[in-house]
Amino acid sequence: MRRFLILAFLIFLFQPNLSSQNRFIESYQAGLYFGFRDLRIESFTNNSNLDFINYMNFLDYDPGGYPYIGISADFKMRNNFAVNLKIFSTDDIFPTSLNLSVQHYFNDYFGFSFGLYTYPLFTGNLEDYHKSVDIGYTLDLNQGDYRQRNIYDFGWIAGPVLKYEKGRFLTNLKFNLGISGFLPFREEFRQEKTNSNFRRIIKYETSFKKEFFLFPEFYAAVGILKLKNFMIGLQFQSNLMISKRSLDYTRTIYNWSFDNREVEKVSSPKHRFNMVDMDFGIFLKVLPGQ
Repeated sequence: MRRFLILAFLIFLFQPNLSSQNRFIESYQAGLYFGFRDLRIESFTNNSNLDFINYMNFLDYDPGGYPYIGISADFKMRNNFAVNLKIFSTDDIFPTSLNLSVQHYFNDYFGFSFGLYTYPLFTGNLEDYHKSVDIGYTLDLNQGDYRQRNIYDFGWIAGPVLKYEKGRFLTNLKFNLGISGFLPFREEFRQEKTNSNFRRIIKYETSFKKEFFLFPEFYAAVGILKLKNFMIGLQFQSNLMISKRSLDYTRTIYNWSFDNREVEKVSSPKHRFNMVDMDFGIFLKVLPGQ
């Protein structure tokens, strides 16, 4: 999937028939940017049920302490349509996050936007929960580093958009509402009772629970240098997520053998879950009609 997105980006960037009178893409620009994410997640005291959101390690980040780098592409289509694509990464050479949206403008200033996004949330030290709660049990630590994982948030966004474009300056503001959830995953812990041959396995299987959120986005770009068929400029992008999130799951405990099991559905409490992205970069735009 990552390689496909990069390949599609390059195909659009070097499309040879841009000057055709009946082109589907009227103009486009590509950008490179660097930014920071500030993610604030409410934490609760541990109880008898594991709360995965408590172990999302963004709690320790200061504002501006979580950097990312990415590429963007903006396409102006026929019939007043536009496409915006952002793919970026926090700690990998390949992109791990995506924000894709399509706009249709009813006039020069007003339109409607629809899109989707996905990004990972690193979760670690999950074994600490069972060490602190399951007194009298020892974890099997020979299962590998499985207790550190990425949990992916996936959602859809839609809302009105305002645009202003004059000369070398362009800005737009999207008033998005969204619905999203954490993509399902499975986790497993193996335990043995201290000074006993008793064994048990605890398995978690999460579900996709949809939550509503606010997601306004702001974009501004200004051309600095015009070179024949191209324009080079600076761009700024920012978005804000305001939400409450929970992560529900089914917990199955196998006591001694797979024939003796306990199954329970667990509903986790909702956490305040707010995020701000802010990035700066440069862009290269192919001028229309060239």
